Amino acid sequence: MTLRIDEQIIVIDKAICRHIDQFVISGRGAISQDILKNLRDFVEHIMLKVYAQGKDTKDDWDTIQ
Repeated sequence: MTLRIDEQIIVIDKAICRHIDQFVISGRGAISQDILKNLRDFVEHIMLKVYAQGKDTKDDWDTIQ
């Protein structure tokens, strides 16, 4: 069984990879902004996993704070 937090980390990872693949096509500016936003989400979700000690947890703003 995949934990919800793990699913979110995978979704964010795929989004970052998709943006990197489109880097040449779409241009540096917009892609860079999207990647930075996704990286922030990625780090927040990794920290949620650490905070929950590997257990599943809600990925809402209250928990992130």
